[in-house]
Amino acid sequence: MRSNEEIEAFLLQLGADYQAPQEGMWIIHDEYEHLENIVIYNDPPVITFRCKLMAVPTSARRAEFCETLLRLNATEMVAGAYGIEDEHVVITDTLQSANLDLNELQAAVDGLSLAISVHYPILGEYRTEPPTSDESALDAFDERLNSSGN
Repeated sequence: MRSNEEIEAFLLQLGADYQAPQEGMWIIHDEYEHLENIVIYNDPPVITFRCKLMAVPTSARRAEFCETLLRLNATEMVAGAYGIEDEHVVITDTLQSANLDLNELQAAVDGLSLAISVHYPILGEYRTEPPTSDESALDAFDERLNSSGN
């Protein structure tokens, strides 16, 4: 099992901007500031990566939205999955901590970041409430991507 100290050393090697609000938990701040809440929990034998994206829509399109989440899980998520927790959409991934290495940790964070940057514009179309500050940051990131020609 990887210790908290070893995981923190990996984060330092990655040059990640993070906070450690409690033992065994780190909050990663992405370089583009569009993922203010990737949280890593070390709960041996598993390490969980989690990010809250947005409130679940309350509109008549809620069923369509849930179907979209399921389709993304089935067709586009190589690792990790979307889910609903306390009326918020979350994306999670888990890894075994026994043999965790630096590359696996980076791949998990990069995988969440990529999935969010690709899927958030699709999911954001269903939003029925004003975005939270994290969601506004995602929208600003999307605007930067679009304006740079990507």
